Amino acid sequence: MLAQLFNLRGTFLLVELKALTKAGDVEGFSSAMRKWEAVRSPGWPRVSLEEFVLWEGDVIPGKKVMLLHRVLITAAESGQVDIAEILIKRYGCITCTPAVFAAFKREQWGILKLFIKHGWNINSAVGGSNMYPVLKFVIKSEAKSRWCLDHGADPTLRTAALDHSVASVSGGLAPLSVVKLFREYGIDYTKTDALHEAAWWGSRRPGRVEVMAYLIYEVGYPINQVEHDYLPDVRRMYALNGLGTALHKAVKGECKETLKFLLENGADRGIADMCGNKPIDIAKEMGFKAGIRLLEQ
Repeated sequence: MLAQLFNLRGTFLLVELKALTKAGDVEGFSSAMRKWEAVRSPGWPRVSLEEFVLWEGDVIPGKKVMLLHRVLITAAESGQVDIAEILIKRYGCITCTPAVFAAFKREQWGILKLFIKHGWNINSAVGGSNMYPVLKFVIKSEAKSRWCLDHGADPTLRTAALDHSVASVSGGLAPLSVVKLFREYGIDYTKTDALHEAAWWGSRRPGRVEVMAYLIYEVGYPINQVEHDYLPDVRRMYALNGLGTALHKAVKGECKETLKFLLENGADRGIADMCGNKPIDIAKEMGFKAGIRLLEQ
C-alpha cells in the first residue's frame, strides 16, 4: 500500500512539474522538484521505445531521471530555458531526441543553443548509427535549415554506410530555396547525388523539376553523372546495386515528369548502369508503360 502511495505521488508530481514548466514558474518548479527528490520510487507509466532504449542502455541512471525527460520536452516546447538548464545541470537530463525535435518544431532557438552549450552535437545521427543528423529532418524549412548551418551543421557528412548525405537528399526533399541556401553555404552539388534524388522523388514532392533545372543550369551538374561518381570507393562498394544516372532513378521512381524533363534536356538514354541495364531495360522489367513510351520516342 505504501509503495502504491509513492507511485501515485510521483505521477501527480510529474503532472505538476510539466504544468509549472509550461507556465514558466521557476520558483514553483524548484519547490516541486524538492518534493520530487523525496519520492523514492515514482510510478512507471507506459514508456516509449526511445525511453526504454535510453534507460536500458544506462545512458540515463534510473527511472526518476528518465521520467524527468518528459518535463524537459515540455520545457523545450515552451522555450523555458531556465528550467531546461536546471534539469540538465542539477538532475542529469540529457538532450534527448524528442526534446530536440520539440524545440525545432516551435523554433525555440534559445533551447537549442542551451543544448549545444551542454554538449549536444548537431551533427550526431538521430535514431541510429546509419541515420541522418537533425538537419535532414528540418530540411523543408529554410529558417530551421539556416539555423542549423549557422550553428555548425555539415550537410556533406555521410551516414555510417556512406551511401547518403543530407546534401544529396536535399535534391529530393528540400524546397528550391533550401537547395540554394546550401549552395550559399558552400555545398558543391556536383559532389552529391541531389539530381538523382530529385529524379526519383519526382511528382511525390512538389518542385522537383525546378530543383533539377537549377542543378543542371545554375550549378552545372552533369546530367549523365552516375551515382557516387565523385567517391570512387563508395561507387565500387555499391556497384552491384545498379548505380546509374538520374535517368535510371527517374525510371525506378516511376516518375514520368522527371523522366520527360531529363530526356528533353539531353540525358543519354543509352548509358547502362553498373549492372549493365539501360533505363528502358529497367522500365520494361518494372512494367512502367509511360516510361517505355517516353524512352522509345
